[in-house]
Amino acid sequence: MKITREQISKALLEEQDSLIENLRLQVKRYNIASDIDEDDTLDPEDLSQQTQAKDLQLRFQQQLDAAIAQKNYLQDADTLKMIDTGNIVFVLGASMQRFSVGDKEVLGVSEEAPAYSELASVEEGKSFTLGNDRYTVKHIL
Repeated sequence: MKITREQISKALLEEQDSLIENLRLQVKRYNIASDIDEDDTLDPEDLSQQTQAKDLQLRFQQQLDAAIAQKNYLQDADTLKMIDTGNIVFVLGASMQRFSVGDKEVLGVSEEAPAYSELASVEEGKSFTLGNDRYTVKHIL
């Protein structure tokens, strides 16, 4: 099945929206867990758990902020290079987990990834190797 740039862009944003929603729920969950009244508890264990919950809330908040920034970046998907190798579409500049669109796997490759520079220079019909796997570029979307 041939896949279009628009289909991948739409799926990227849907995946990012799902991640953002999940992170928002985690931030809310740990915010509630860290918001105990110190005057209502005498158990030092409760205060320790409150500190751990606050740390987790802050970590999830950082991940949420990064996910929102990534979504804003992805909304301008015209700048992203998409490499279709037949079964996998590599999306350069998108740092996200693998997901499926139709019968294709979509894999984001961040600019910090070691493979990024090699993938940035590939052309249609050319082959490249990642790890032990060899791919041939069918289309640049």
